Amino acid sequence: MKWICAVGALIALTGTTLGEWGPPENLGPWVNTYTYNFAPSVSVSGDTLYFTRTVGSWDYEIYMSVFRNGVWDSAVSVSDSINTAATAAACPFISYDGNMLYYSMFPPQNPNVQHLYYSERRNGVWQGPIRFEASFNYDSCSVVWPCFTHDMRRLYFLSSYLRPGGRGKGDLWFSDYDTLTQTWGPPVNLGDSINTSEFECSPSLSWDDQTLYYTSDTLPYQNMKICRSKMVNGVWQKGVMLPGSPNYPYSTSDNPCLSADGRTLFFMAARLPFPQYGLTDIYVSRWEVGVELPPTGPSRENTLRLVFPNPLRPGTWINLSGGDSLKIKKARLFDLQGRLVRTWTEQEFRGRDFMWEGTDGRGKTLVSGVYFFELDIGREKLLYKALTLR
Repeated sequence: MKWICAVGALIALTGTTLGEWGPPENLGPWVNTYTYNFAPSVSVSGDTLYFTRTVGSWDYEIYMSVFRNGVWDSAVSVSDSINTAATAAACPFISYDGNMLYYSMFPPQNPNVQHLYYSERRNGVWQGPIRFEASFNYDSCSVVWPCFTHDMRRLYFLSSYLRPGGRGKGDLWFSDYDTLTQTWGPPVNLGDSINTSEFECSPSLSWDDQTLYYTSDTLPYQNMKICRSKMVNGVWQKGVMLPGSPNYPYSTSDNPCLSADGRTLFFMAARLPFPQYGLTDIYVSRWEVGVELPPTGPSRENTLRLVFPNPLRPGTWINLSGGDSLKIKKARLFDLQGRLVRTWTEQEFRGRDFMWEGTDGRGKTLVSGVYFFELDIGREKLLYKALTLR
């Protein structure tokens, strides 16, 4: 088989994968309150949620909740150095290493526009806000809802209709980082395939940076709805509304945030036919993958699996689940472009599990990114996905 794309080609090895987003699940009263709760951003590990909550008279603050023992803890203010009476911090984006928090805030000298700020976590403590250094972050146009690619070299964001070159009431833009000058370039509008004459916002990326989730209120969506666009040859294709859950007629579904494994979609919603605690609540929808029946033997879910820990630090285990008869015959590692990086034979591991330290076949440490394992267990192949961060 010719490896054209790592994800698509690897899934092709095991047959067609069917699936859809399941019904929305409210995160409960420990996260959602009687007020507005919105703009979720989840850590790579999937167990820490950052989001915005309105407090007092339309003041914004960033809160966080930790997932423990199957439930989300009661949300608390992320930091007194970020949430102050003068800041109104909102729309957080947690970096992939978990040590930087980006968010929008009203600058002291201009209470009518929101700009991008960030805080660094040092010794477990979030430091005070620092303005993000980019020319477009100092003008009279807002910069809201930051979202970075995984190499942190492209920034997507929302800006208002006041920015020259805009298409509508609010557009999605991006800026690229120039490694030579070490500066962020001018903002570029995502164009007519994404932006309309109405309002688009809340960008969120898949782990290969090739799928963009966002929201739009373009008719006939009837209120804000979650949309999706695929990048083909470096160009974003026409965005389409996400079918079925979590989009419901006459409801508002907004602020999508995709988990690291791509199987959980966090989002803000209102007027859904499900329990609701506040004016807007944070929900999740889970990707329910169909099961393909092999010609013989027991049925097995043919989809990507995650390793643990993920991202790996310093190594990660790949374990087989199932009967004792299952043994790994061979394992191959591919990068995101589908290139073979490393091969293991049956003699190199204990038959049912092994550890990977983030190296290729020559022992060289691999760069940060997404990698895929193909495990041959005889009658079929299992697929695993791992993320490395340096």
